[in-house]
Amino acid sequence: MKRNAVTGFLTSLCMLLSLSAFAMPAMATTADNYAKTPLTAETAKQIANGTIGLDLPGALDMSLYHKKPLDPQADLDGDGLTNSQEIYTYTKDGKTYYGYNSHPMMNDTDGDGIPDNQDSNPRRWDISPRDMALFSELSYRDDNYINKVLDYTKPLHDIYKNRSEYRLMHNELAPFWKVKETYHKRGGFDAVLFENVSPYPFLEQGTVQVLAIRGTSQFNDYDDDFAIAVGHNPDQAKDVEQLIERYGRENTVSNLYITGHSLGGYLAQRALIRAKGKGYNWIKKIYTFNSPQIWGNIFNRWLRAVANTGDKLTREGYAVHYKVDNDKVIRSVGNFAGAISVSNSAQGHSSRSYLEARMNNFPGFTVGTRGDISGTGRWMEELNNFYDVRTF
Repeated sequence: MKRNAVTGFLTSLCMLLSLSAFAMPAMATTADNYAKTPLTAETAKQIANGTIGLDLPGALDMSLYHKKPLDPQADLDGDGLTNSQEIYTYTKDGKTYYGYNSHPMMNDTDGDGIPDNQDSNPRRWDISPRDMALFSELSYRDDNYINKVLDYTKPLHDIYKNRSEYRLMHNELAPFWKVKETYHKRGGFDAVLFENVSPYPFLEQGTVQVLAIRGTSQFNDYDDDFAIAVGHNPDQAKDVEQLIERYGRENTVSNLYITGHSLGGYLAQRALIRAKGKGYNWIKKIYTFNSPQIWGNIFNRWLRAVANTGDKLTREGYAVHYKVDNDKVIRSVGNFAGAISVSNSAQGHSSRSYLEARMNNFPGFTVGTRGDISGTGRWMEELNNFYDVRTF
């Protein structure tokens, strides 16, 4: 049965939690330490009548509870996976529960755009260049507005400068991502740590983080820009390196991706170099957009070795750099070695260069059903009954 044949059924997806459910996200239901049994006709009936539930106090998946029992061999969401491949049962302390490999009524369970049957982990968001361009742009806004964009419990009426990318972020990111920490240093360093947190029991919680480092946006960033231009070490490099070391001490992150535009991308590269130098395995990859390369003048030759280390990490796949060909701001310094050209942009150096329609032609800037990056984004109807916040 295809998705359009079960639209009414899909919109019944919701979860009954305590009144504090959204403030205290549900932990994902999993059974990694227990033997899993694929869904059967009998266990489907028991899930429907509530005899078998989630191992999560107070939680009900109302798309399954008191509904017609699932046919184990059917594929309700058209993702190429049968219901028995998506739902399983397991026994813990003498009681039987059910869990999810993916959701049987969502063909992209984690919302990242990759269909479940093509996703190596359908319950964990896979980071794409599209995501990193969006988070990088979002980092330029103030903390209150960022939280407003990522609040899926309310419609987003306050659209920054009427830019479609904020509607897109609200529709695509808000159901699945929240702010974990923010950083605002006196020297100008500004960044936001995002994390995959949602109220949905079928998703992993807090297993992926994105550090988005803001580029030049205020007066106290200009000295760092000048330092980079003349081959000195910018003060904000110390801030980001100290932050990375704090993550290492406090176990703040588990799978960290870093993104930044312009100065933010330079700092992302410095963060990667420090993390790999410390042997931190949780650093996964960085993405930069229109960022200046690291270089050292005659008085800062040590920066040349830092740059070489960064170039090596880029060749090893830990960094992906993008550049536009008509960037007049970075031209005198140059971009990172190996930067991928996306040709000319109407926005030039701006972070919004990567949100233009032409970017749809570059790999990773559209992801599965997450199409036109210059539009308002994909709105997941399956979540409509849980948070009715359609914004376009």
